[in-house]
Amino acid sequence: MRDRCFEISHISEGSISGFLRDDEREIFFDNGSGEDFIDDFMLAVLTVAGIHPAVEHRESFWAELEPMMAKWAFFGSNSRIRVTVTTYDNSRTVQERSESLTLDKETLMRDVAEVLGEVLEKFGLCGYRHEWGHEFPLSLYLQLKDAVSRSAKTSLTKQISANENMGMPADGSVLSEELSLI
Repeated sequence: MRDRCFEISHISEGSISGFLRDDEREIFFDNGSGEDFIDDFMLAVLTVAGIHPAVEHRESFWAELEPMMAKWAFFGSNSRIRVTVTTYDNSRTVQERSESLTLDKETLMRDVAEVLGEVLEKFGLCGYRHEWGHEFPLSLYLQLKDAVSRSAKTSLTKQISANENMGMPADGSVLSEELSLI
């Protein structure tokens, strides 16, 4: 098995841990359920990769590392994503340390999709919620899988007529196509 740049080593009782690595270093995470780390992490990756809608950009987020806080910041270029994790005291004012690594964008997206697919297989949707205390970020996972496979199954390809939607036309997607990504 090849080394992946992203791994989750454990999920249980409201905590999640793992690491992100490049050729030179590893950044470990071990977060409680006060925030939804995986949701925030995936949203940052999808945003920097240019996949998530521009109106919802989230290139950085805070994560609790008892008794400290960590700010995760993602920066993208054409083919690379740089991740910087800066650790602060609990007041978010005194910086303790900062670590950065740079990853190939396609490799990071593939590895995150693979790892989360394994998490989904292992725990299931309800088991994930039970162990982690948050819903599995299914919509973000489907967007990521879609981007990795280049299938465009999550694009808004279905028109919902005004008659079906209380007088307002809307765009939708085809659920069966999206679920085929799982």
